Amino acid sequence: ESGATASSNRSRLMRALMCAGVVVFIAAAIVCMFDVPNRIHGPNDYADILGMLDHWFYYLPGAYLMDRSVHDGVFPLWNPLVFCGSPFAANPNSFAFYPPNMLRSLLTFDPTPMRSHLSIVVMLWLHLIMGGVATYYFARQHGLGVGPSLIAAFAFIFSAGVMRRTMANFFITTIMWTPVVLIFLRRSFMAETFRGRLNNGVLTGVFLAMGLLAGSTQISMCLSMTIAGYGALYRLFHLRWDQVRRPLRFLGTVTTDAFVGVLIFLIGAMLAWVMLAPAWELAGLSDRGLLENE
Repeated sequence: ESGATASSNRSRLMRALMCAGVVVFIAAAIVCMFDVPNRIHGPNDYADILGMLDHWFYYLPGAYLMDRSVHDGVFPLWNPLVFCGSPFAANPNSFAFYPPNMLRSLLTFDPTPMRSHLSIVVMLWLHLIMGGVATYYFARQHGLGVGPSLIAAFAFIFSAGVMRRTMANFFITTIMWTPVVLIFLRRSFMAETFRGRLNNGVLTGVFLAMGLLAGSTQISMCLSMTIAGYGALYRLFHLRWDQVRRPLRFLGTVTTDAFVGVLIFLIGAMLAWVMLAPAWELAGLSDRGLLENE
């Protein structure tokens, strides 16, 4: 019995070391991909490369506004720094209600534009690490080895779309929740009891809400389609002959799938409603929204 306990402890230690190794390896790769090229280009180009696309003129002013407002004890509803003034909290791209961004603002003490910028860089790097590690374990759950799983993680976090949107903040924060959502969605499908499916479905809905609150409504649509598509393909590829011969049992399985799927989207929408409701109202006041209402 003591030998079995020792073997179990060694197995746990090896899994913990493997997990730590994967995290460190992916983190080091992200630093090499995003930081080392900046050093090569020289200090004068360092900030230019770190901040791409609309970062300096759109995302960073909003982040700096939120950092200053939060430390002044005020939640920002209006942004006077962009477009001669524009709604802030009602704009999903501000990700004002996104918990990691709120934590970033709280931890950005005595805010300056550069401190806000660096805190965004750290937040995005942490999201890339999360997405890479989650993709690795998602691949491992499907039977891939360590090498192929790492390749899958690298293909995800270093894809052309992600690299191009490095400092397009809400694209990265939304996309990186995809493998996390899929991990718990798969666990819900694999659970043998209804309670197990329900519990994992609730967790899937919570992580879906995090992706919705991350601020990219376009990517949120893609994330929702990915959930629905993966669920349909999973059930199709795991269809067994005995289920086909028992249509009532198969119908019960599909009905449970549909119930859990609806539950996932309901939980996600309910938790993200604090952002979705004002965004919906703001969209209705736009020229496009007014034109569609006529």
